[in-house]
Amino acid sequence: MKNPDVVLIVPPSESFRQAEEHLGIGYLSAVLKVSGISSIIIDGFLGQMSCADIAENLKVLKPRIIGFSPYQDSLGSFSKLAKFVRDKLPNVHISLGGFLSSFNYSWLFSSFPNLFDSIVVGEGEVSFSELVKSILSGKDWRMVRGIVFREGSEIIKNPAQSKILNLDSLPFPDRSTIKETLSQKNPLHICASRGCYGNCTFCSVNAFGRLSIGEKWRGRSVRNIIDEVELLQKEYGAVYFKFIDDCWFPLQEKKERAIEFCQELDKRNLRIKFRLSCRVNDVEYDIFKELKERGLFSVSLGVESIISRQLKEWKKGVTPEQNILTLEICRKLGIIVQMGYIMLDRNTTLEELKQHLSFLKKSRFTITKGIYSFVFAAEGTDLTEDYKKNGKTEKRGINLDYDFKSKEVSEIASALKKWSKFYGDTYSWAIDSLSAPKAISAAERQEIHQMVMALKKKELGILRVLIKLAEERHTALMDSYIKREIAGSRAFFAAIEDRLTNFYKKAGLFYRKGSNIYL
Repeated sequence: MKNPDVVLIVPPSESFRQAEEHLGIGYLSAVLKVSGISSIIIDGFLGQMSCADIAENLKVLKPRIIGFSPYQDSLGSFSKLAKFVRDKLPNVHISLGGFLSSFNYSWLFSSFPNLFDSIVVGEGEVSFSELVKSILSGKDWRMVRGIVFREGSEIIKNPAQSKILNLDSLPFPDRSTIKETLSQKNPLHICASRGCYGNCTFCSVNAFGRLSIGEKWRGRSVRNIIDEVELLQKEYGAVYFKFIDDCWFPLQEKKERAIEFCQELDKRNLRIKFRLSCRVNDVEYDIFKELKERGLFSVSLGVESIISRQLKEWKKGVTPEQNILTLEICRKLGIIVQMGYIMLDRNTTLEELKQHLSFLKKSRFTITKGIYSFVFAAEGTDLTEDYKKNGKTEKRGINLDYDFKSKEVSEIASALKKWSKFYGDTYSWAIDSLSAPKAISAAERQEIHQMVMALKKKELGILRVLIKLAEERHTALMDSYIKREIAGSRAFFAAIEDRLTNFYKKAGLFYRKGSNIYL
């Protein structure tokens, strides 16, 4: 076999995150192949490979170029593999890409000196393919737009690359990892659009979009989307799909796009189950009723808060009343809601925490990431820039830590963090098959949902007591309270884990435990 020009690698990770199909490198590989460039995907995370396994493959493959897509929790694996390549394949060009690399290129160059040559910033298909073509043809790759590289002690950031306006012009992604995806009961990923028309100050999606030139939201034609769905169903028998769009709906003509989507499915007699993500203001009863009848069973919603102050500061463009109405629509339709929710930010007050608790009790049917939810100050976002200017912050690796203005809230946050370190692994395990979501039956979803509700009831009880202690000015008792709760809850969590073990075995699911680096 001829050695490939390019190998694209997702490094192994020890994270609590569960591996899913990586459509980003799937698109990169497909674009390269259309140009006559040979490429191979090695997804060490999805394929449960060790660094040694990947290194052995690289010895045989001997590519000219290697592209890494690292996450924060896979940087250790990336470092090991990059050192191996530098030692055994010294002439290989190593390039990085993705969100982490795009926003933290200076930190990466200083933290991993001489372990890579370039970083593709923002949307990658055009820049990476031009980079590869330049290297293979012996041209100066340093002239490619949308990349960052180092010359001596200076980091050079080239002008931004333009976004792909017509997404239909892209080939369907390389599905080399589809066997592993389906065997783990993961839904197949579909990207129907890119970007989001919203303006949320904390969101990396818009910040990432600003790294390239072009419109905020771009959508594929409905016919092109359904062509891909139909192909995957005919070739692989796929039924479950996860639309990984940050915002499935456009700003205008929401209903028209949804109705056309439903009609195209009907026209081709396609029966699917799917999950999508959208903004709260995209949800209308009539539209979602039609989508539900065509297989929509789960939606990821950025509700984020019930507090007017937070919604305004974060430029969410919605009201608390809209959030409540949207959740009620989904509840009535029987659609599972993965609710993005952020309870804590720098300005959170004790009174606001009481309002959060009340709302979370009423919306307990939703799936959330856990009670210790704080706004993440991600690099490149408007919120992070504001925090840097107007508050005490501290850089920890690529994370930005910040102080809470309220002493009581700070004490509650500290206690919740300790609690989350204890129960977080169990909670992440419980919600995984719903939040991913996995390709399981409605009855199985209901069974696991009951376990999640028991865990949510437990954590909301913890928050209620912490708020009461703060109101009574007994914050000094919070640490001992959490310690007692941890000691007294071990049997409860052991029973939940036994149920989860049995459920996963019965449902044929796989779960790989890992650590949550954000705790």
